Amino acid sequence: MLHKGEEIISVNARFLKMLQFEHEKEIVGRNITEFIDKSQRQHIKNRIDQFMKLEDEGSFFIDEVKVKTNQNHQLSVQATSIVIIINGENYIQTITQDVTENHRAKETLQ
Repeated sequence: MLHKGEEIISVNARFLKMLQFEHEKEIVGRNITEFIDKSQRQHIKNRIDQFMKLEDEGSFFIDEVKVKTNQNHQLSVQATSIVIIINGENYIQTITQDVTENHRAKETLQ
């Protein structure tokens, strides 16, 4: 996923499938925090604000966030984000991985 601040600019097919959407146009232009659990929204907004102020590429952060799908199911997602600069403007590229099943397996083993 590529976003400028909190606005989603582009997503790939894998991200669409994970969030149970069919078309990119259903997500592009929306605020990324719409998909994040309310308890984590301020934390993510703060991270995004930090990234939008950076003056060079290469900084990254990894967070685990709870997101909701188009069907209102909750997923645990590991998000790795890096700042990229295009034509002098900061964007954030975020790679996501659904780790929900990993959490369920750990809980079962405990």
